[in-house]
Amino acid sequence: MYNENEKIIKDLERFNELDFFIKKYNNFIYNFEILQNVLSKKELKRMHECATYLKYAIFKTENNKIEKKLIHANFCRSRWCDVCNWRRRLKYFNINLEKVKLVKQKYNAKFIFLTLTTKNVYYKDLKTGVKQILNAFKKFLQLNKIKNNKAILGFLRSLEFTIQKTNNKYINLHIHCLVAVKTSYFNKSYNYYLTQEQFAIFWQKALNADYMPVVDVRLVKKSKKKKKLFNEEGAVFEVTKYLYKSIQFLDAEEKVIREIIKAFKGVRLIAP
Repeated sequence: MYNENEKIIKDLERFNELDFFIKKYNNFIYNFEILQNVLSKKELKRMHECATYLKYAIFKTENNKIEKKLIHANFCRSRWCDVCNWRRRLKYFNINLEKVKLVKQKYNAKFIFLTLTTKNVYYKDLKTGVKQILNAFKKFLQLNKIKNNKAILGFLRSLEFTIQKTNNKYINLHIHCLVAVKTSYFNKSYNYYLTQEQFAIFWQKALNADYMPVVDVRLVKKSKKKKKLFNEEGAVFEVTKYLYKSIQFLDAEEKVIREIIKAFKGVRLIAP
């Protein structure tokens, strides 16, 4: 008779994190070389030991399949760790996707993907630039045409940065938003609809800028390549992509990396 324990052990052989950790380890080696002169010895030690211990609970599903769930691990939780960022991104993606589904179901909502940008910021001014763009976004939400628009249900926003390739002493800050709207938003008779030009004017006003910032507005649609994909899944992924990937520091000077780490310390990157 086939031993049940043997069956469990055989099924567990399917759970192999090797490919994942090879990929993450390669990223980590590159990442560690960049950050070794920037982070404290304590944080570097935690990052070096990250994900070296994983404990799982084994259980059977209703279909009698063996699955496992991670119940304990020694993750370092550093904002600059690829492994922890990968997990954090999955967490925020799943949480926010469920919220989006509920809003869609309750209000028959549509979603708009909105990107708000600013002029590139010199690395020494980055901390000030981060405060300014987040304060500007708060002001943007309080503008009458936004706040009193009865067709707008809410915003999910994330803050991201990119280092300029042509001059890596300059950083581009931008905000991605997923905007939930009622179907009446697109009905011309209600006058709720906002054009890309209007969004740009409102964002300029919130920034108190002497230039017209670049703003991108697009309706979230079902993917043609993946017909079964939930309409907003790709947009939620874009918004909840975490701030940092080690490749972003490629060719960046150590002093620039230091200022980036200082500027984003304690900053809430994803918010409703």
